[in-house]
Amino acid sequence: MKRFSLPLIFYLLSSLAYPQPPPPAAGPGAGQVKKFAGWPSMATLPAAEQFASIEGRFRIAFPKGINGFAALSPKQTRSSATGEQYTWTFAEGEVTLFFLDFPDSTLTGSASDLARITENSGKQIIERTPSAKILSENQTTVNGVPASYFIFDLGTNGFKIIQLFIDRKRVYRIDAIFKDRATEKHLMSTFATFSLITQEEVDAELRRRYEAMKPPPLPQSPAVTRLTTDAQDERLKGKVKKVIEESEDRSGTWGVQGRKISSIEYYDQSGALTQRDLYDSKGKPFQVTVYGYLDGKRVSNYKTDNEGNVFTALGAPSAAVAVAPRKSDPRYKYSYEYKYEEGKLVERQMVHNNGRKGMRYIYKHSPNQVEELVYTDEGKLNQRYLSILDADGNEIERTDFGVVNFEIYGDRRYKHSYEFDAVGNWIKKATLKEVKENGVTSWQPAYISYRTITYY
Repeated sequence: MKRFSLPLIFYLLSSLAYPQPPPPAAGPGAGQVKKFAGWPSMATLPAAEQFASIEGRFRIAFPKGINGFAALSPKQTRSSATGEQYTWTFAEGEVTLFFLDFPDSTLTGSASDLARITENSGKQIIERTPSAKILSENQTTVNGVPASYFIFDLGTNGFKIIQLFIDRKRVYRIDAIFKDRATEKHLMSTFATFSLITQEEVDAELRRRYEAMKPPPLPQSPAVTRLTTDAQDERLKGKVKKVIEESEDRSGTWGVQGRKISSIEYYDQSGALTQRDLYDSKGKPFQVTVYGYLDGKRVSNYKTDNEGNVFTALGAPSAAVAVAPRKSDPRYKYSYEYKYEEGKLVERQMVHNNGRKGMRYIYKHSPNQVEELVYTDEGKLNQRYLSILDADGNEIERTDFGVVNFEIYGDRRYKHSYEFDAVGNWIKKATLKEVKENGVTSWQPAYISYRTITYY
């Protein structure tokens, strides 16, 4: 990864933001600028609501609904810089806002840092568009944040505003292009609403979301007898109480770098899973599932942070199934049915709380390997995996077959190496991914998984 000199920072900031210019003028005689049908006008800014980003730690009076998003990974920036980009579409054109973190830079968030970034940003606009003229510029503070802006006259291409903010090693940039200079006041008033969200506010919001997501606990008895426990199905050894798993990118393709929590699992003393918390790629909780027993069945219930927008196989919502309405049991979402052969789990069937069959998982065991087949509610094969195991049952190689969207993903192969605790459970898993480029196959770092395991 490249380390950050100021020229590299200048280059990255100027190369990422490209808002779409205003639409071309309508045909002769029309006398009006063609607008993007259905989009609000910039004249409605500042918005009555505020867009807020927990990851970006900022809020601004743009609409809450964005029209475009991109995670900026090290692979895209060709450095260790990461960030996010948001796009709003208006009748007059687009506005882009992005932030970049420069962890290896000498930036401190000072006014002098911003002055150098601002000066270079202006120079690059002039170099790229020699006809551009600076109408005004200023460096100030906005709600305690060092800020600066340029307003350019681009001639027949209208006007352009570049707004910059700096907070320690993070730089924010907003770009907007528009035709009518009267729009300038609306944009500048909106930029003046920019403010930072404190870490205390972020933590409080995450706690609030988490508590709102937790379903009521389910009864833990009488338990349903099974040949294996949930802990055994996860190949866990010993009397495991809690497993915290974290992930860390090693490919340079993730938009968020560093160790981020991905899940927390809680088990009772019999090895039954009682709760699973899932976290997104940024380490933010998005789903809490509780497990228990009702009416002689193993059941689960869950809540999410996005109003029930839970996606199933390969990120797609479950397809609608034309069936007669059935009465649902509001106490839970799913129940589970298990089948065993020779003491091994060979099938796990999910059943909706209205009795309709859900996802079905088939496990085919053979010496030192397990094949997993996943079928949709409609009985169609949706996923297929092949795991190669070592003598202790740890997965050392995995193939994800491209059952769906093979043209996009193909078959993906991974290899794992481990570090173990005293009980024999892995606590660090390094994953390599098979990469084929120009007819050459290699194994390249993909990610590292970490587990912190608590025992009874």
